[in-house]
Amino acid sequence: MEQKTSNLKNSLHILYNKGSKSKALKLCITLFFASLTSFLVAREIFFKILVFGDSPLVTINSGPVIGEYMLNNWHRASYGENYPSPFAHLFLYIFNEMASYIGTIDVFSLMMNLSIPLAFLAFYSFSRKFCQNMWLRIFGATVYIINPVSLAFHDFGMWPNVFLPLSLSFFIDLLEKQTLKNLAKAIAFTNLTVWTYPTLSPILFFTLFTTALGYLTLAPSKSKFLRGTSEKLLLFALITIICNASFIFAQGIYYRSPLYGYEAESIVKDFKYTYQQATIFNLLRLAGNIGSPQAILGYNDTLNVINEIGIIIPIMALGSVFWVKKSPKKNRLVAMLTSIGFISILVLLLRSLIYSEQSGIIQSIPILWTLRNPFKLQLVLAVCIIPLFIFTTEKVAIASIHFLRKRNFKPAVLAFALIGLSISHIYLYNSFAFSGYMGLDKVYGASQTYLPDKTLERIVNNSMNWFSSGTYRGIVLPFDHRTELHVQFTNPLLYPGRLGLTSTIIDGISDALDVGPRLVNLLSLLSTKYVYVNFAWKNTDFQIIQPENIQRLAENLRNENLTEENNGEYSKFVIETSLPRAYVSTYPVFYSNIETIGLLNKSIFDYEPVFLEIENSELNATYSVNSMIFNSYLWENPFQGIYDAYSVVYSNKQELPIYYSLDQGELINTTEIVAVNSLRRFATFELNAGNHKLSLAAERTPFSNLAKDFDGEGQWNIEENLIRIENGKLLTSQIYDALDLSLEFKPVMFGEDSWNGPVIHLNYNDSSYLRIIFHKDGHLEVAKAVSGQYYGGIATKETNVTIDSWNNLRVFKTGETLELHLNGEPLLTLTDPSINNIGKIGIGSDGNSITCFRDVTVSEGILAGIWLFPAEQPEKIQTTIIDSNPEEYRLQFNQTRNSWATVFLGENYEPNWEATMDGVALTEHSIANTYANCWFINATEGIHEITINYVPNTMYQYLLYLSITSLGFLLVVPYLPTSLLVEFRSLLRRVLYRKKTETV
Repeated sequence: MEQKTSNLKNSLHILYNKGSKSKALKLCITLFFASLTSFLVAREIFFKILVFGDSPLVTINSGPVIGEYMLNNWHRASYGENYPSPFAHLFLYIFNEMASYIGTIDVFSLMMNLSIPLAFLAFYSFSRKFCQNMWLRIFGATVYIINPVSLAFHDFGMWPNVFLPLSLSFFIDLLEKQTLKNLAKAIAFTNLTVWTYPTLSPILFFTLFTTALGYLTLAPSKSKFLRGTSEKLLLFALITIICNASFIFAQGIYYRSPLYGYEAESIVKDFKYTYQQATIFNLLRLAGNIGSPQAILGYNDTLNVINEIGIIIPIMALGSVFWVKKSPKKNRLVAMLTSIGFISILVLLLRSLIYSEQSGIIQSIPILWTLRNPFKLQLVLAVCIIPLFIFTTEKVAIASIHFLRKRNFKPAVLAFALIGLSISHIYLYNSFAFSGYMGLDKVYGASQTYLPDKTLERIVNNSMNWFSSGTYRGIVLPFDHRTELHVQFTNPLLYPGRLGLTSTIIDGISDALDVGPRLVNLLSLLSTKYVYVNFAWKNTDFQIIQPENIQRLAENLRNENLTEENNGEYSKFVIETSLPRAYVSTYPVFYSNIETIGLLNKSIFDYEPVFLEIENSELNATYSVNSMIFNSYLWENPFQGIYDAYSVVYSNKQELPIYYSLDQGELINTTEIVAVNSLRRFATFELNAGNHKLSLAAERTPFSNLAKDFDGEGQWNIEENLIRIENGKLLTSQIYDALDLSLEFKPVMFGEDSWNGPVIHLNYNDSSYLRIIFHKDGHLEVAKAVSGQYYGGIATKETNVTIDSWNNLRVFKTGETLELHLNGEPLLTLTDPSINNIGKIGIGSDGNSITCFRDVTVSEGILAGIWLFPAEQPEKIQTTIIDSNPEEYRLQFNQTRNSWATVFLGENYEPNWEATMDGVALTEHSIANTYANCWFINATEGIHEITINYVPNTMYQYLLYLSITSLGFLLVVPYLPTSLLVEFRSLLRRVLYRKKTETV
């Protein structure tokens, strides 16, 4: 037996030789396989510009934009809804500066892709803690590189894959030996992981905690372990906070922003989508994630037998438990097993919350939102599973050779079969990561991934002609995620997300497309002067702003007599009426409905107005007089003036009488408006500074006489003003086009199916109708039927409709637009050609359900809001921009007389913007132009200078320098002489002891 054991040791001697020649040979072999694996998996992309997923286009000129975003300042007011993770772009910036210095972008691509061999070497180093066999460590590092989780590239290349295993490795070193060098390494590489991939931080720190918990569990003396590690772990936490101080500060500003927010409904939908196949079985074999490449690469294909073989990897990894007791590495093994167990429990808890009625818990915990894609969990699982996998493989290999030498063939064959299945699954299935493209050609498509879109590239190059001035913005239409990636670090002024909350601005632009002057006026208000229409655009299934017809969009813009520069595959239109991004104005315009901006005369923009929103209380403050429902408009007038009041009117009537009352005064009737779907003046008011209220209404017709107003179907009855309908509907005898329908309803009982409940019909005729359905699960659905063909779900929205209370519904229908308000709040706006049809109005209750309706009224004319314009001739103030950058704006203007004026800054509204005029702070800060900032000033005659700063930037920059300096010092510490570190530690202890003594 001893002889056989000796032979086995001799056969493995070369792999475990500690001699210098063996070390040099191992180093050469390891470097060779790192290079070979990198070549096989990525040989086609090392010198190619990658633009895919969330990886932005980085050109030779992108350095200043990245540096501005990361180093000079960060604030969401200038960068829209971008996640505050400036350090994530550190490597993009460094490598771009190198490429700029050498003069070729290929240097950038090479440096980004060097992360692949470095990730191989990093994991090889980490696996030394679990496996002695060099060949198996090489095999494990290869598995780490080519598993489908690592194939999910990020904006930062694979640099998170480089630092993650080193973070765990050095943290284990710290737990085993609490030296300053180990502490410095653990902190440095943990923070580099967080810097390169911030959303990984929650699960990373969770894993570090479970690793420490595993060590604590096996500690012979738990109190001694805690005493020995608590000081270092406390320093680890404190210094980590310091290294991420700027990130934490930026994140705090982001969360406190008044415009910050996520749609809770979309959060849960994301979880439900990505976690539907993320079972423990699939997660452990690194498959099953619909939100990442696994599904596209075929890892969920049940017909592929190799998929099922993949379970061998977690089985062999978890099989390491059989060697834990006798292994000298048992602490490390238990730490990894503990981490795997806790992550598995976390996934089970998440899935139980996601698919239960308690999903609201996820909505209320923002830190969980970073786990919307279980890829982060799988990446950490891969780092924990693969070392255990090769540890068990090593044990099985040694056992198989032992059995083979003893001529015990069955166990030997079984052992070799396990190893063979594992290797075949990784190598054969992945085929060395898909012909040198890391699977990117299968995930995203080669034509969209490796080369920048030539048309977009030309558009961006053209935009650089006006980008440097910074006076105006531009936009590329259609605008999708791919376009976003192209403009993010080239010309960010082409990025509409910088204008404010993405949903508000982008929805507004989307609604205005294909409408002609409405789009031009809206873009003028948004300081967007240059419109690029990309005729070569291809559908990428990730549209952000997409016109229905690109050619029709171009024709609409041409009909506005805009200057056009046609370049074949794209056209550039110039909107001369566009407002500058910063100016001083004496022309405030008050509005209650920005969607009607297309009705404004374009000459208004020549005076550089500032648009201030009027609060439209609508159904929250309505009252009935003479069969009318009044809308109340509330606003604060900053300074005294005379204003012309206009109303937006939609009607088919030649005349539509309207009624108004200012500040609870006399009710006045006017019929001077000729209603042709236009903006018409109905009064002139002299307004003092302060709060005002304007009530406005058009005549309405109440539905009360059932025999006259309705034709009934099904079961119904009416008592006074209450209509009760059971499984039936009532249709008006009159046909309507534009309408303002108001009613209250209460679902008394729902039917068996979801859609059996309250129903509103519009455009109802013999062949088609539009149908508004209130489902019993709280959702509203807009559906339509055309020529007998039913189209369900053309729009859905979650509501709070219950059977316990009455609900007030307001329906506006104008042209192709349908707008719904529920209980005084805007609910849904929908544009569809079928809405433009004419027909009857219907109210009903479908499928054995019961609904009551009351106060049902309709107007054939819609007052869609009011506009107030200064009646006096506006004076255009000449404004000179002295300095303009995302951190500070300096303006100079010449005031020709003593008067009030408005300072406008066309950046995302934030209270953290602060303005001074001639050194005196301006305090009246308001939202203007739907998204921007304005300050009201009382300027005397003469030349004045205004400075606008984003206040937190100074603190951010101090914290930024502190973060970079701290991490830089930590990277140097491991290379300092031990004697110097001992002296430093002694000095630190003496200082602390002296302070403690003085305190006593």
